[in-house]
Amino acid sequence: MEIIAIAAMAKNRVIGNAGVIPWRISEEFKHFKETTLGHPIIMGRVTYLSIGRPLPWRRNIVISREPFDAPWVEVFSNIESLLNLLEKEGLEKIFICGGSQIYNYFFDNNKIDRVILSVIEGDYEGDAFFPEFEAAFHKIDSIQKDGFFVETFLKK
Repeated sequence: MEIIAIAAMAKNRVIGNAGVIPWRISEEFKHFKETTLGHPIIMGRVTYLSIGRPLPWRRNIVISREPFDAPWVEVFSNIESLLNLLEKEGLEKIFICGGSQIYNYFFDNNKIDRVILSVIEGDYEGDAFFPEFEAAFHKIDSIQKDGFFVETFLKK
C-alpha cells in the first residue's frame, strides 16, 4: 500500500491559518479532488472540522485522540491500528491530507512513500506549516499551473 502525502503550501511552508487555507485557487482544489477521488483520505479532526463535511466519493478517515463522531466518517485514535487495518484490506494507495500534526507523525515515522505538493506562489501568514521532508525524498516531477506548481517527490 502506497502512502501519499498530498498538500498545498505557500513558499514559506504555510498550509493553514486559524483553521482555514489562506488562499482560494479553484484549479488547486480541482487537482486535489481529481488526485484523491476514489481513494481513502486520512486527516486529523481539526482538518476535518475546517472542511465541515465528508468529501464525496472518497473514504473519509479522521484521526482523533478525543472522542469524535461524524456521519459518513470513520474515526480512529490509533494510527498504527488504522494502517494495519488498511494494509489488510489490500488498498493500492491512501492519501494523507493534514493537518500539521498528522503530516509530522507520518514523516517522523518514515511512513510516507510519495509526496504530491502544490506550491502556491508567494508567502502567506499562517500558524500551520508543512514539515521539511526534502532530505529524504527526490523530486521526480514539477508542473507549472496558474498560480502554483505541482511537485511530486518519491522516498529515496
